[in-house]
Amino acid sequence: MRRYIFIFLFIISLGVAIPRVSLAAKLFLNAKPADVGIGQQVQAQLLIDTENESVNAFEGRVTYSHDLLELQEVRESNSIVSFWIEPPAEQDSSIVFSGVTPGGYQGTSGILWTAVFKTKQAGTPDLEIKDAKALLNDGMGTEASLTLEPFKLLIAEGATSEVHVAAEIIDYELPESFMPELARDQTVFDGKWFVVFATQDKKSGMDHFEITEVRSGSPRHWLMVESPYVLQDQELRSRIFIKAIDKAGNRRIVELAAQYPLSWYEEYWNWVILFIVGIIALWLGLRLWRKKNTLR
Repeated sequence: MRRYIFIFLFIISLGVAIPRVSLAAKLFLNAKPADVGIGQQVQAQLLIDTENESVNAFEGRVTYSHDLLELQEVRESNSIVSFWIEPPAEQDSSIVFSGVTPGGYQGTSGILWTAVFKTKQAGTPDLEIKDAKALLNDGMGTEASLTLEPFKLLIAEGATSEVHVAAEIIDYELPESFMPELARDQTVFDGKWFVVFATQDKKSGMDHFEITEVRSGSPRHWLMVESPYVLQDQELRSRIFIKAIDKAGNRRIVELAAQYPLSWYEEYWNWVILFIVGIIALWLGLRLWRKKNTLR
């Protein structure tokens, strides 16, 4: 499903791709340290050398030896990827990813993501890039020619190499601002209304999104969701709140106004306020009436 979204966004929306020959960009791995002992940590970065081309979309997977390496986390900090269609995550002893960089990236050592492993036993585990694609930032969605370079680690008993694992990321910044979009298409979700949203966090990386639909009152009953999300209120009478949460727990909440908001008399709280005002007015009226009767 995500792969179809990837292709749709960068081939269909940009126009019909016209095949052309491009220089071979290089997708490669770099690990620190390359030689490591048992029970130590090692960080591996997936990088791209665009060979003077500008590239704006990436997808693929990196396999690793599950019996020799334990994946502890995947970091998106300092990534050249602006928006993740599929954030890098473990799937069946592979790290699967798909993302885009509007405006493109051109350089020799662009970081896509960084994985932190812990070694389990001695051996020479392979880190291999598979099913990788990159699209040129040429307005036509041209697929770049890619050279894929595998990487081999050496895990040795008694090795005492200095471990170069990135320090724990301290992140007090909110995810970047974003604007959700309402959409409806007869070919998907049975023609129901859905909302599309995305943002990024350049420090700790995005963790997840939550949503709530509110006709009256304040946001409540949050649900963890992914984009696109089919709305429960197909009458579009609810305000839509979307909460973006990064891996450090920072949260940004954005709101989409109701397309067909409730009339004033349909709002529960309006009646509560009117009731309270009525009680106060009645109480004041009774006091004035009693005061006048007392003066007589």
